[in-house]
Amino acid sequence: KYLLWQQAVDKAVDTAARDPNPSMDSINEIRGLRDELIMNPALAGAGEEAALNLGRRILLHLWEVAANELPPSVMYGLINTYVACLDALSKLTPRLPAELTALYWIEDDRRFDKNVVDALLRYRLLNLAELDRVIAKALTAGIQNNKQVTILVIHLIQACILRDSLFTCEDIPATYEVFSKLAFVSQNNSGFTSICRVPNEIPPIVRERGDPYNMRERTTSLFDEWVRAMNNPEAEKQGMSVLVKLRDLELFQHGEVTDYFFSRLIEISTHHCLASAIEGASAAAGLPNFRPQDITLNFMATDALVRLVTALVYNGGGETILTRFLNIFTAVIKRDADERVGKFNARPYLRIWVGLLSDLGTPGKAFIVGRSPLTAGEQASDAITSTAIRYLKICGVFLYQLQPLSVPGFAFAWLELISHRSFLPKMLGPLPGTAVAATAAGTAAAVASSTGGLGQQPSSVDGALYFTLLAALLRFLEPYLRHVDLPESIKQLYRGTLRLLLVLLQDFPDVLCEHHMQLCEVIAPTSIQMRNLVLSAYPKNVHLPDPFSSNLKADLPPETQITPRMVIGPTQRLPDIIASKVHEYLDLRQPAILPQELANVLVLKPIEAKAHGSNYNVLLLNALILFIGDQAKSPSSRYHAAAQDLFLKLATELDSEGRYVMLNAMANHLRYPNAHTYYFSCSLLNLFAEAPVEVLKEQITRVLLERLLVNRPHPWGLLITFVELTKNRRYNFWSHKFTKCAPEIEIVFNSLSKTFEVLTERNDEESPLST
Repeated sequence: KYLLWQQAVDKAVDTAARDPNPSMDSINEIRGLRDELIMNPALAGAGEEAALNLGRRILLHLWEVAANELPPSVMYGLINTYVACLDALSKLTPRLPAELTALYWIEDDRRFDKNVVDALLRYRLLNLAELDRVIAKALTAGIQNNKQVTILVIHLIQACILRDSLFTCEDIPATYEVFSKLAFVSQNNSGFTSICRVPNEIPPIVRERGDPYNMRERTTSLFDEWVRAMNNPEAEKQGMSVLVKLRDLELFQHGEVTDYFFSRLIEISTHHCLASAIEGASAAAGLPNFRPQDITLNFMATDALVRLVTALVYNGGGETILTRFLNIFTAVIKRDADERVGKFNARPYLRIWVGLLSDLGTPGKAFIVGRSPLTAGEQASDAITSTAIRYLKICGVFLYQLQPLSVPGFAFAWLELISHRSFLPKMLGPLPGTAVAATAAGTAAAVASSTGGLGQQPSSVDGALYFTLLAALLRFLEPYLRHVDLPESIKQLYRGTLRLLLVLLQDFPDVLCEHHMQLCEVIAPTSIQMRNLVLSAYPKNVHLPDPFSSNLKADLPPETQITPRMVIGPTQRLPDIIASKVHEYLDLRQPAILPQELANVLVLKPIEAKAHGSNYNVLLLNALILFIGDQAKSPSSRYHAAAQDLFLKLATELDSEGRYVMLNAMANHLRYPNAHTYYFSCSLLNLFAEAPVEVLKEQITRVLLERLLVNRPHPWGLLITFVELTKNRRYNFWSHKFTKCAPEIEIVFNSLSKTFEVLTERNDEESPLST
């Protein structure tokens, strides 16, 4: 009977779909067949199992329908009709969604049709969490061998998440994570790069490549004239003539016309540059040891474009013209990266970006009609510098749109841009009007020293924007580093990131200190050396005592009384409701159940835990630990005893993973001599001494030791804490079993102990106080 009913439905839907004006009789026939299924007395009397069996058969038939090459109208009609039947069946048995989802574990290539899955999800006929695991497994099996599942994931993210907001990426964490990892290394995945963006962010004028204003020839002619002018001895005179023509044509009076003009210029200049690459490859193809990257490109057109844009900006266009050009420029990069995928060549776009950063940040290089910025007075020079900084900030905002998560194919060029000498030193340099430190050869300019304190003005032009860009890079690397799964391309990007951090550590330590929390929150837990690089920074006006000196006491340096400067203070990171409860506990030790409540609040829901790679809200735990330490401030504070009690009880309430996250949050403040370093060093040592269980002492040792075993540099606070732990008899460190639990572990501890003894003896011999 079911087969007869199914054949009747297929026939009725096919008849109605092929008729451009279906009659009411056809529509009523389809409705009658649906009602016939639901209101069948035999079905009602057969019980829940019969309804579930019928639902399974309908879904399997839907897969057959999707696999057939039917006209779209017929296919959509069948899908909608059968899904409506399943929806009606779900009213008879709430178990139906689970049963239908279970069918997706069947190894059937037809199961991932995007239209069927979309319809079932909209009717809530599938268990989304279970479906997430099914899709993630299929992706892991090989994205290149399963085109349909790739299309499905792209559709879910674009249509169901971004467009219609049926659910969020956090609802399919396993799928999104696996797909994100595979996207960067897969040369065949042309669709993923658009999912990190909002729908329709590429303007139609860029996406469609049309000529709606019949301006193609005129634009090409004007640009040719500009290129010739820039290569002429009388460049200023002829260039001014072209600018006058552009003004008379009123190209910048209408937004869409301006957008087309800029998109056409970008296409002409990049095409000219890429054509030279093709010619160079053809000429050098027969040479021995030939490499494509050795080809010298012709950048004449791209350089001319840069000079035109900067001339328009500095000759009246200002921020409006710059913003409109960069909006089109970033859209062109996204479009070309999406379309060319593995064949995408970023060098022409990188050349344009570098030229813009150089010319906009140095007004003397810009083509300014009627005056020379190099001979302007001191006041005019300051004004131009302030203007240039505003332009660079606009560039930084658009660079954020091109971050590796959005345009993976542009990742290496993007890293070069944010570390370029025309951008990095100017964003992290001193504010205009302040004293500028001398620039060392081969390195970026140094910043003016900043002392501790939370209430001071920023020590750089826009450190917040720059470190937002750096955090975006670290966020892209995080899943690869967390799983220690590094393709060769990611290894190279990681090495480049380490070199950038070394430049910041050497030339801009003050600004790096101010943003250490922001960076540590996005660095993968496994990237210990990278975290040490960030935490090893110290202000230029701070002197680091020798951590191996036997005369050193952690509270001796005067800097240990100074609260370190942070861009976002401790009170701003923690939600007010939690901050008020913690403050009450530190003051009155009430409520007594607060440690247990905090431990419960810190645990994430299973779906969120999969998305973040941890069962705990790491950001909230970091903010909580910092707030407690900042409130207590020092061991002499009246809140100190309550803070230590809260640390100990919280460590007891958390499980092993939670304690590890908590101890790492405390270790992240073991930096240069300051109030936080001193307090958290004392807190970790006190936790070790008061720990009620051996496992807590072992975890404290693990957190400190794994940071010491990686290559240098090592933060000063980390060294003094571990030296104190191992040398002070109060902690009886060497008597604990975990120091001798395995021969390999014992060798590591003995090696560290001997190293510390040698360094201490050497420093005592050199110290005048050793006598």
